[in-house]
Amino acid sequence: MSEEVQIRLPLGDMPAGLPESLAAFVRRAGVLAMNRRPPAREWHLDSFSLPSLGVDMSLKKVHEVKRLAEVLEDVCRSVSCDTVLDVGSGEGYLSQVMHHQCHMHVLALDASESFTAGARKRALRIARERIKREKREGTAQDRSGPRVGGQGGDEAASGSPSSPVANPFASMGGPVHVVGCLSPEMTPDDFYSIVGAGMAASGVPCPDDALSSASLGSVRAVMTGLHTCGDLATTMIRLFTNTPSLCALVDVGCCYYRIPSDEDTYTMISERCKALTCSFNAGALKLACEDVHRFTSSSAADHRYDMAVHFYRTILETVMTRLHPRGHPYTVRNMSRKKSAAAASYFEQALARMQRQQQEISRAGGEAPALPTLEDLNSEYAKHEGDFTKVSALLTLRAVLAPVIESLVLLDRWMFLDEHPHITARLVPVFNEDMSPRNIAVLAWKQTQQ
Repeated sequence: MSEEVQIRLPLGDMPAGLPESLAAFVRRAGVLAMNRRPPAREWHLDSFSLPSLGVDMSLKKVHEVKRLAEVLEDVCRSVSCDTVLDVGSGEGYLSQVMHHQCHMHVLALDASESFTAGARKRALRIARERIKREKREGTAQDRSGPRVGGQGGDEAASGSPSSPVANPFASMGGPVHVVGCLSPEMTPDDFYSIVGAGMAASGVPCPDDALSSASLGSVRAVMTGLHTCGDLATTMIRLFTNTPSLCALVDVGCCYYRIPSDEDTYTMISERCKALTCSFNAGALKLACEDVHRFTSSSAADHRYDMAVHFYRTILETVMTRLHPRGHPYTVRNMSRKKSAAAASYFEQALARMQRQQQEISRAGGEAPALPTLEDLNSEYAKHEGDFTKVSALLTLRAVLAPVIESLVLLDRWMFLDEHPHITARLVPVFNEDMSPRNIAVLAWKQTQQ
């Protein structure tokens, strides 16, 4: 299989002269995979109302936040809701745009204390810019309502007083950023208990009864997540179906391989998919996250380099699997091009990284699995060096299947929602795939709330 064919096949671009069996395989994969092209529509959110809303965002993140904010605004309008619960909010990029630009009340929840601290610092910078602009333009507003205690809202920046309001998530100053971790088995009461505890710890000046599960759970809200990892997406979907006050869901998932399950296989959540006789292990789920566009947009030289690095990694994992058939805790991750330009330097750097991890495990009192020697790795490479073209062909065929696997994961989530008669659900491509490979959003709303 030539390099040109390897570059073109994953997107279904088949040059003339392919064996019919290979062409049929590629065509079938194309039929089974979901359409990833966003529907034709005019996107109106071209720029941020405050320049600081875009600070620290990559071009990819700017694209994602603008698109998802606009979709969220449409969904909130359709269900007559002005409150958003942003789960897995990270440093608050989406939350802050939803509040300052789309004028929504926002509760931003993330499991990471460091991310939440960063979001609060960022919120303070945005609030200060907003206050300065309003003073300059003579449009300063009376910002009554709970200030975002310790979170960088406008009141925190200006020192103005505040008082509680009926909606504990309602803050004119900025999103309410709290720390909290969701678990797959949690109930709606569990969820709102975590939210209430996070709000109390953050210093939001509400009466205790306003932060109770019953009070928080009475507020109609739209739940959202931008690239929610692993089982966070399915946890949100279950919470949405079980929580009456959640009137809509907008979620874009990612990192499917981080879904914990028995025997390292993906557990379907819909009844229809559970009935299928297939399962996905961690390797298949990682494949579902492959950026096929990266595979196809590279030059011949870049493609050759990528394939070589994959081949070196294949040799490394072959040796590690022989040593530890049940798996090992070591990771290699990406290396600079200089360090992975040849097999010998790649193995040397990979082994050095794993040795550091081995030492950390030992210092923590754990039992660190043995590592191969550099000679073992170089010897294995010499034995299989002639198999490079076979591995390259296999990787190309895997890339062809990546969109199919992701499609089934997403269809499983849609089917689970569709099995609830009072819920309408859609799978909609939102981002440009070449900008953001995980670009399909799960949209759902409860019919009784329309």
